[in-house]
Amino acid sequence: MKLTVLAALLTLGSLAHAQKPAELPQCTSIVQQCEKAGYEPGEHKKNGKGLWVDCVGAIAHGKSVAGVTASEADAKACAQAARAERKEKKEEKKK
Repeated sequence: MKLTVLAALLTLGSLAHAQKPAELPQCTSIVQQCEKAGYEPGEHKKNGKGLWVDCVGAIAHGKSVAGVTASEADAKACAQAARAERKEKKEEKKK
């Protein structure tokens, strides 16, 4: 169980590097809501309010986040879209 959670957190952490995730249709709403609630990229280690780990990731794992009304399904769709975009960018770099 701990390995599953760790793997999920590492995956969500790597999503922070996806280019402009708020522009992905699946992410726009949830990212905007998380940002309005005070969550920002890279803030996880500083104050526990990282955009991906503490907001999108928490919601994707069924936890509620104060000030954010997105569903677990919305968070999972966003994370999946961001992973797909990152994979596509990696493949483009290989060419």
